Amino acid sequence: MEQRRNLFYLMYRFCDKISEILNRACKVFCLVIGSVLVVNLFLGVFTRFVLNNPLDFTEEIARFCMLWFAFIGGSIALRQKELISFTFVIDKVPGTVNQGMRILNLVLMIVFLAVFLNAGTDAMKIFRFGKASVTKINQAWTAAGIYAGAVVMLIHCVTDLLREFYEMSLGKNGNEKEEGGL
Repeated sequence: MEQRRNLFYLMYRFCDKISEILNRACKVFCLVIGSVLVVNLFLGVFTRFVLNNPLDFTEEIARFCMLWFAFIGGSIALRQKELISFTFVIDKVPGTVNQGMRILNLVLMIVFLAVFLNAGTDAMKIFRFGKASVTKINQAWTAAGIYAGAVVMLIHCVTDLLREFYEMSLGKNGNEKEEGGL
């Protein structure tokens, strides 16, 4: 019952619910954008090699879809702990040092994403004036995919950091699992 009164637990549970909702939305979005990408690429190949009359817009649409797909898909991989990471040092150290290193890793990721988002804000200001050559889609939409993926990744990292602080407040080193789950 005491875990319900723990501030880190309450903050973690709140952020975890938001993170999970975002993750589900990202999965649906990736399914849609991936389908658009497949249809678009099929259309491009078909018109170029079968009809010998290529459509001009398919390459731009593919580029935009791929960018959105990569960054939103990266946020899904981060949430599911399937994004590539170098934890061979963290995994070798015991207990409290391990937990401290995991926290440091999350803090560094949060700092990187914050700097990335700050630069992304500047890029959005620049890209809002550019348009794609064929589709005339505003380049800000392309940059928004990078920005959206980074925001979702940031939320996932903050959620993981709050979980680490909650486990630390319970005196766990993170290698132990709570009975019944969090």
